[in-house]
This record gives sequence, structure tokens and C-alpha cells, in this order.
Amino acid sequence: MLRCGMLLLLSSLALAAPRDLRPRYGTGWAGFTKGTWVTMKITSVMPKRVPSVQTQTTRLTEASKTTLKLERVTKNPLTDDRTQSWSVPASGEAQVGEKAVVKQLPDEKVRAAGKQWDCTKREMTFTSKTGKRMVTEWVAKSPLLQIKRIERSFDAAGKQQSIRSVILLKLPFRQRVSGRELECVTYRSLLKQGKIENREDSVQSRDIPGGFVSLDLKQYRGGKLAVTIEMKALRFGVK
Repeated sequence: MLRCGMLLLLSSLALAAPRDLRPRYGTGWAGFTKGTWVTMKITSVMPKRVPSVQTQTTRLTEASKTTLKLERVTKNPLTDDRTQSWSVPASGEAQVGEKAVVKQLPDEKVRAAGKQWDCTKREMTFTSKTGKRMVTEWVAKSPLLQIKRIERSFDAAGKQQSIRSVILLKLPFRQRVSGRELECVTYRSLLKQGKIENREDSVQSRDIPGGFVSLDLKQYRGGKLAVTIEMKALRFGVK
């Protein structure tokens, strides 16, 4: 009877846990296993030039508790295939060579996507030999969902190099990709770095490796449109 009671308690706690729609760690790959992959179509358009189209297939080649190893093959009709390999930490937001300090701040209410959200708030500072990043993040409590994020980067002398803001644009919805139905959210972000400004709308999901279903980005340089990039997930496989 005691065992049954414990099982019922654990089941009720699991049912009560809020849905987690936050981006995965490991640049969207944490929690997946070796062999997981995704293929994206990327279209780049520059003013007065012929559009460039390529596909990128990224595969998780190794996964441990601390490190994820990724390999990407880029195919372009005009050039030879290009292969890249790199590693990312499996947990947390600190990049290789960064030291993280996290400070929990008082809860706040944030309005986004036509709704007011009850959010937890935290401030993260990531320091390295070349400078630091300061991130402030607001996450809704139910479901667990990133609502707002502001990231500033500084050089070693303390001069601000860039600022990026992200805000929830659309309430969670479901979308089919490669024959599967994914739970998605839409974000709008703005990156300012010197004379460069990136304006981006993206559809993201924890259900897809890498986290991105689609992305539309417009980059301006000195106030003029320099390039438009569209990215779309074609297919993926989860191991």
C-alpha cells in the first residue's frame, strides 16, 4: 500500500509539472542522443545579386554529460561540400572559456504576445579573457517559457560591443515538420553591433534538434539592407 501511495504521489507530481518550452542547452542539442540530425535549407539574398541556396545537415556525433560534439555538412550547387566539426557544453549557457555567475532577481510580470506573464527573472554574467556577456532573462512559470531576454557583450576594456533583445511574439502553437507535429513558439529579436543591425523573427521548438523550425533575418549595415536570410527545417531524425 505504501509503494502504491508513493507511485500515485509521483504520478500526480509529474502531471502537475508545467510544460517546458524553453530553448535547450547545448545550442539546442542537449537531451538528444548520438546520431540525431537535422537538415536546414538556407536562402541568402543580397540586393542586385542572384539568391544563394544551400542545405546544411548537422549531426550529433558524440554526447556525454559534459560535452556535445557536432558535425555539419554544407552543400551548395556551386562549390564543393564543406564539413565543420565543433563541441559545445552540454549544460548551462557558459561557452568554452567562460566563467558564469548567476543571480536570481525578484519575480516580475512581463507583457508579450498580447498576454501578461508571471515570470521569474535572473541575471547571468559570463566572463572570459576577451571580455564578458551580461544576460537578463525573464521566464514564465507555467508553461516554462522564455518571454524576454536581453544580452549585452563587452570587450576586455569594458566597452559595450553589442546588445541583443528577444521578445515572445506569438503564443505557443503546433506546426508540422517532416511529418511530425511540433510544439512551437515565435520570437522577435534585434541585434545591434556597431553599424550592423540584425532584425529576426524565428519559430523555435524543443522538439527539433538545434531548436529552429524557421528563421527570417534581415541585416542592415549603416541603415541599408545588406542581406536577407531565410532558414527552414526540411527534415530531421531523433535518436
